[in-house]
Amino acid sequence: MAAYLLHPAGLMLLFLTVVSLVTAQEQGLFFPYGREAGDSNLEPEDDGGEEVVISIDFPFFDQNHRSLYVNTNGVVSFLQNVVQYTPDSFPLGNDRRMIAPFWADVDTTTNGTVWYRETTDFNLLREATDEVGRVFAVDFKFNPFRAEWMLIATWDRVPFYNAHGANVITNRQNTFQAVLVTDGKYSFTFFNYGEIQWTTGVSSYGDKVTGLGGDNELAVPAQVGFNAGDARNFYSVPSSQTDDIVQINRTTNVRKPGRWMFRIDGNEIEVAGCEDDQSGNLRVSPSQVLMLGGDVLSISGPCFDATSDVFCEINGYKIQASYDFVQDPFTVRCATPLFTSLGEVPVHLSKDGGVNFNYTGYVTVVSMNRVAPKVTSTETNGVLRISWDRDGYPFTTNTINADQIRVDVFLYEYTEDATTGQILLKPVLKIVDDVKLSNGFGSLLTPQLDEQIDVGLYRVVLHGTVDVNDPGISLTMGIPGTDPSQAPMPSMWSIPFNGNPPLASESTQWCQKWAAKEPSINTTGDSLPACPCTLQQARADVGAFEPDPWCNQDSEAEDKCPHRNEVVHCVRAQRSSTQGRGQLCCYDNTNNIVLLADNFEGGSTLSHFHGGATPAGHPGSIPYLSNYLEDRVPWEQCCPGSGYLEGVCSLYRDRRPSNDCKDYLPPKPAAVFGEPHFITFDGTKYTFNGYGEFMLMTAPESNVFIHGRMAQMIDNVKATGLTAVTMKVGESDTVQVELNDRRTLDVWVRSEDRETWQRLGFEQSSWWIDKTDGPIVELIGADERQGVRVIFNDGTAFEAKAPAGGSAMALMILASSSLKDQTRGLLGRWNDDPSDDLTAPNGIILPRDPLTQLHDFFGLKWILEGADRLFRDDISINYTLVNQPTFQASYDLVSTLTEEELNTVCGDSEVCRYDYKKTSSSDMGDAARDVEEDYEDTNESTKPVASCGYLSPPSGGSKLGTVYLNQSTVTFNCSEGFTMTGSASRKCIDRVWQGNVTLCTAVASPLRDLLIIIIVAAVLAGLLLIGICFICLLCCISSRKKKKNRKEKHSGLELGTLPENGGIHNHALVTTPLASDRTPSDTPTSSIIGDHNYENSMQRNHHSRDDPQTAFRFPDTNGYAVMTGDRHPTSTSEAARHHRAAPLEDRPVYRVSATESRGPGYRIAEEARAGPSHAAGTSAGSSRPIPNRDPSRSKQPKVRAEENTYDDPRAVRQRDRSRKNGKGSIIKDPNTAHFDAEYDSSDDEIARIKRQLRREVEEEDDEE
Repeated sequence: MAAYLLHPAGLMLLFLTVVSLVTAQEQGLFFPYGREAGDSNLEPEDDGGEEVVISIDFPFFDQNHRSLYVNTNGVVSFLQNVVQYTPDSFPLGNDRRMIAPFWADVDTTTNGTVWYRETTDFNLLREATDEVGRVFAVDFKFNPFRAEWMLIATWDRVPFYNAHGANVITNRQNTFQAVLVTDGKYSFTFFNYGEIQWTTGVSSYGDKVTGLGGDNELAVPAQVGFNAGDARNFYSVPSSQTDDIVQINRTTNVRKPGRWMFRIDGNEIEVAGCEDDQSGNLRVSPSQVLMLGGDVLSISGPCFDATSDVFCEINGYKIQASYDFVQDPFTVRCATPLFTSLGEVPVHLSKDGGVNFNYTGYVTVVSMNRVAPKVTSTETNGVLRISWDRDGYPFTTNTINADQIRVDVFLYEYTEDATTGQILLKPVLKIVDDVKLSNGFGSLLTPQLDEQIDVGLYRVVLHGTVDVNDPGISLTMGIPGTDPSQAPMPSMWSIPFNGNPPLASESTQWCQKWAAKEPSINTTGDSLPACPCTLQQARADVGAFEPDPWCNQDSEAEDKCPHRNEVVHCVRAQRSSTQGRGQLCCYDNTNNIVLLADNFEGGSTLSHFHGGATPAGHPGSIPYLSNYLEDRVPWEQCCPGSGYLEGVCSLYRDRRPSNDCKDYLPPKPAAVFGEPHFITFDGTKYTFNGYGEFMLMTAPESNVFIHGRMAQMIDNVKATGLTAVTMKVGESDTVQVELNDRRTLDVWVRSEDRETWQRLGFEQSSWWIDKTDGPIVELIGADERQGVRVIFNDGTAFEAKAPAGGSAMALMILASSSLKDQTRGLLGRWNDDPSDDLTAPNGIILPRDPLTQLHDFFGLKWILEGADRLFRDDISINYTLVNQPTFQASYDLVSTLTEEELNTVCGDSEVCRYDYKKTSSSDMGDAARDVEEDYEDTNESTKPVASCGYLSPPSGGSKLGTVYLNQSTVTFNCSEGFTMTGSASRKCIDRVWQGNVTLCTAVASPLRDLLIIIIVAAVLAGLLLIGICFICLLCCISSRKKKKNRKEKHSGLELGTLPENGGIHNHALVTTPLASDRTPSDTPTSSIIGDHNYENSMQRNHHSRDDPQTAFRFPDTNGYAVMTGDRHPTSTSEAARHHRAAPLEDRPVYRVSATESRGPGYRIAEEARAGPSHAAGTSAGSSRPIPNRDPSRSKQPKVRAEENTYDDPRAVRQRDRSRKNGKGSIIKDPNTAHFDAEYDSSDDEIARIKRQLRREVEEEDDEE
């Protein structure tokens, strides 16, 4: 076999085989190259190169480039051609900025070709775009990369220098390709490797036959990687400058052997694919997530394989990651949970099923109002329409087809329970069921809930992943719930809304219930900031206040202030108080503050800060939601919901009082801009063209530091400008804003916890915060990258802008009022005394002129060196040349500009004229004038305004005037019937209300006094009359009771009832009315004795045994009564015993009729028949006892007694007197068993009753 290979034919076959294998490999990795592809080629030479001017900005190491060099020795370089043939180890300086797919000593003088071309071919760009999207999925989840330009450079079968021999085997050759791809903003490099046969040229001490380093210690094999040219920043591919680099065509970082990929536009090289380390940092996208959760994080860094069991740990939740090894081998994805605090949150990752979380990345949680909602709702004519972002749904894989996805929409209720410590997001109703995600909306009739909810939200989820009976998403004392249904899942949320019905009556009831349990806020001792007094102050004080999302003049919404008609703008505090409260301040079209005490549209103290509070996860501390539940909903219910009823909205006012701005202290501005021009805190203006890093402002007592970097902006102009600023307050993170020719402005933050710098990305929101009390960073301006605002916890803020047309940064600082009398530095002392503004560190005060003296003895004295610097190290800065104290700026303005040209551009602006003359650039002049005008507006808006505070109207009166600022007047009026004491009007002067306290006192008059006397007399007379009537009533009742007691006492009868069986328990005496068909006698003393109708009435009153209920209507009571007796005789005679033993049916019944009590007549009615047929039944009416009768006569037939008229009482008394003399007697009933010996010998019981009743009549007459 060896002999055959040495034969020329065998050698040729081997060559063709190798070439065919290489070609096949190249076809799988290489982009088309060569003459047929339209390439150009370098001239055959050793150590040559050619500059290529390109048609797009190509970002490399955070710098844009418009040209590059294709070098023979395996390098694409920038800034200069690289002719060095022996590769040095990275990092390298001297601006040797290069991309090195295989830097070695290449010689194409004998054979081999270096091809290159730039292209915008659509198919090639699409292929590059797809490959970038596959490999860098994490970086471009929200902003997909689309390639717009490519450079393809190919080293086609190139040998090493000084290769010897005609033998094919010893003539080693390499084929490799570098592909540069960009869209002008992001850039990438593909390294593609074909056959690699050598590593080291002969001049680099390589073997002249093999082209390898071998055992020679001096040999320098090829270098693969990137170098920034600043001697600090670089990246080398593993095995560079070793013999193993020959195997690079068998290695990869993107799971395609022979291909390596990198992202190269940033200040550091980002290696594609993964790193097989046991621990490390993660790349996480998006870097910003919403607090309600549902975002899907794309995470890369470590290497994964088909057996990886990947989990994420986020905010206490352990989440199973989604991973597709075939389609997306470098990225895992995890859905985010509910977050209960804003700021930076760590993301931990485990590859062993959640046992060890060895990898860490970070995301920033932003509040709900910082991002446009992906789910919105509208209601029209009873139809509810839910809309969602078709392209915004967070999928857990890149291969999903959105057109096939179906979703549900649920209504959730948000609640907090302070007793249990639970917060809960619970599904209460499925709004839309099983619709296509691509539809983008769902409609239905507005649903009616069984129970109204205070705070509702809409959530879009994959169909079938949520059930309305699920317990919801909960945390108890900050600890997540454990129910499986609470697992984080991809979803989209709406912003919260008030779920109560818009009915005034129900809103009123809601407010009254809320007020009954809600205490009034006591702000004593709290650090709540006072409201600005004017709208100008409120808009200018960006360090302490921000626009309220529900009432914002700058809002793009059609209704900028819902529920408010007179208020035009509101602001809310940027920071919470020490007790976790917030402040809302509102203003009307007169630019004055509006108080709830004057107008129910006014601002108020908020019980819960909108940004959340500590401890996180507890009721009342949840960002946005707690504030909405406890402050926004109560105001909507009590005020606009009730129609602003005084008695209802006042319930909210009393519990959420407004701040009257009396204690407000505005911030103080200072500025640096243009050449640069300085305006101190006390308003001193001067120019200082320093070159280096300087102390702009420091307040050592408060540990506040602001540093600025200035550099020469235009090469031929001896002037400088501000290029970067950095600030730190106390133990806060350090924030740096710097100019960048690619992104206008960059923001870098160095966390004190991690001590590393990170460049902030704003994928989802223009707002960023690290932690609750950390600095806030916000992009501002029409072009979001045109300005950056940084706000620190003490209320100090700075705004950095890159003015259109200006080459220097413009800076405005707003110092918190707490820094007064503390500041030092180039921006002077803030003590309201401009004379000492230009004080050097040694205490010497310099004059403004001459500028050269100010430059040397004031400006340069504030230069920073060494450990005092706060700035980060940047690759574009040569720090050995950062500070140039010997730089001599030119302060002489020699210009060829005419006065007309200056007037046209600048008018009377001195700073504009200065910069225009200095630079001959009208854009620089315009920019300086615009910034100075911004400063003047801010300075005017932040001037102190004296306020005397709220002045209430007097009780019984009213006031005219709701402005309480200096020189304002409030006038008072008293209501009718009241008179005024004190001042009729009061004026605010120097924070004190002039005049006396105004009172309205009730008016006294003769007519009024007379009216009061009459009313009091009438009331007293009425009470007296009522008292007399009451006494009379008591006397009558007492008299009747006495009469009744006497009757019961003397009658010796007992009340009772007859048995229901119809028998007679004892002898019955039943009252009997006159028959309805009888006409009673007209004679007052008439009785039924002698009444011939009586017999008929007796027959009508007869009842059979079958009807035991015997009743009779009384004319005076209109009721029925039965009178029965149960009295036992006192005699022990045999007759009495015989009577008691007699059968019930043998006992007779006696009936007696009674008329009016005055003059009654009595008789004995002896029944013709005795026995059960005369048994009386029970009744609820009055009854009289039945007397006992002689048992010897109990079975004898009864005959009617002889009638006797009962005379008038006067006649009775006359007869009584005769009887007392023994001359008269009563009529004796022969049937009576007993006899009253004093009056009659008869013992008839009825006679005895007659005598007793006669006595009672006499006693009554005596009493009357």
